[in-house]
Amino acid sequence: MTIFYLMILLWLASGILNYSTTKTLGFLPGVSVIISAHNEEKNIKILLGSLINQTYLGEYEIIIANDRSNDLTKQIITDYIKKYNYIDLIDITETAIGWGNKKWALHQCINKSQYNIIIQTDADCIPGSGWIESMAQQFDNPNVVFISAPSPLMSNHNKLSEFYKLDSLAQDALSAGGMSHNLSFSCTGRNMGFLKKKFKDINGYENIEHYISGDDDLLLQKFATMSNGKIAFNFNAEAIVPSPPPKSMDEFLNQRIRYGSKAFEYYKLNTTKEFKILLPFLYIINLISLVGFIMFVEKIAIIYLAPILIKIVADYWLCSSFIGKISEKINIKAFIVLSIIHPIYITSLGILSPFIGFKWKSNDIH
Repeated sequence: MTIFYLMILLWLASGILNYSTTKTLGFLPGVSVIISAHNEEKNIKILLGSLINQTYLGEYEIIIANDRSNDLTKQIITDYIKKYNYIDLIDITETAIGWGNKKWALHQCINKSQYNIIIQTDADCIPGSGWIESMAQQFDNPNVVFISAPSPLMSNHNKLSEFYKLDSLAQDALSAGGMSHNLSFSCTGRNMGFLKKKFKDINGYENIEHYISGDDDLLLQKFATMSNGKIAFNFNAEAIVPSPPPKSMDEFLNQRIRYGSKAFEYYKLNTTKEFKILLPFLYIINLISLVGFIMFVEKIAIIYLAPILIKIVADYWLCSSFIGKISEKINIKAFIVLSIIHPIYITSLGILSPFIGFKWKSNDIH
């Protein structure tokens, strides 16, 4: 089975390497940037500073939903609105019954948006100056209805930053490889975009509005199963949107538990066949690798290392192909360490996540 895994990842990597990243000059559609912000007084100034300093020559608006914040988030946004008339605020004091908080906030932003192209990020992210332009360019293809882009977890003040960065880019690599072959696996709400008209055509968040998370991957699955349009990945380096990594290992595990909490729900919802096959397949591969490593330690027989070594080769090929494509460099030390611990936390959290409670963030559910 690990040989099959190697073949699949080589195939996904080939799609990444052959994917065109050219952009069309003169394509300047109107763009609506939407953000949900909850108690983000420490981050919102940085985000707004990056958004008002974009190189994009077309029209764009910034719509921020202040989602029940009890800090200075609203005041900071209001101060910016006084200076920039293309920034708008939606003040949310209560979430509608039956809705997840963030989805309700984003739903209000989408309803208020005036442009058909909507791009989404989080309040603690730092888009580069060419982000809007790079994302808007993807919709020059009239078939594109949804795009995803790189969103690494990065920080200069975290000792584990390189590990978090590579781990997040590895997830992006798998998604990007799939999209390069017209397969839809996952995406992240930190950096994605879609057409408002198509969002309405698939009835928006209907049937997934009650999930606390899933404003990204569950929405992607709706686009993939209910729309005939193309779902694409943006490989341009200008599209990268960094986000702070977890501040502690507990926060990291909580994040991964949140991701895995929907595992069973994916099979109740209308999701793509490839996604339903991918989840158990990846779990089995990691389980085989972990068992092989344990057997090697017990019996000291090299043959038991074969599964994990094959997995490492496959993972490296896919990750290096993707990271090179977005003009980044792979950290070999971080890759080796992650290759060893990855099967451990994937297999353990894969079993436990659907049954363990989690917090949306370190201090609140959002």
